Amino acid sequence: MTEDGAVYLRGVKGCGDGVRPGVAMEQQTLLDWSGRLERGRQMSRARTGGVALLVILGALAVFHILMLFGALPGEIAWGGQAAGSPGTLRILETVGLVVTLLFAAAVAAKAGLIGGPGLRRPAGIAMWVVFAYFVLNVLGNLASMSGVERAIFTPVSLVAALLALRLALE
Repeated sequence: MTEDGAVYLRGVKGCGDGVRPGVAMEQQTLLDWSGRLERGRQMSRARTGGVALLVILGALAVFHILMLFGALPGEIAWGGQAAGSPGTLRILETVGLVVTLLFAAAVAAKAGLIGGPGLRRPAGIAMWVVFAYFVLNVLGNLASMSGVERAIFTPVSLVAALLALRLALE
């Protein structure tokens, strides 16, 4: 028995968290399992949002790679401002690809898909950066001269921002 009156039963499956005084063993086990189920549901929601955001980031990474290899016209990205300069476009797309991959790592860590518990706090902080980035991206896409950016990338960035916000708040 501990100072708070909890009795720890060793070797009894499901009872490692201790038994509260005055609570029957069956009730205690149900309380333990209901708490675990709720934590599991929260983690499942975070994981689902994380996977959805990873799909968007994966598509964005493919887009950056296609832009790097010239498979897509330069006018559809960066507000069309780098279209006339292949060197500038390569630099911007390389930076964009690296940032996208770093964001994907942060999302995967926050969703519990990679790393351990020690990464969740730094990943949580990183999620606020990801959220801010996508909010600014929405504003930039709305102001873009490129119709493709306004029509396609604005809603995608908005969904990504909302998913990042949801993960940041977890």
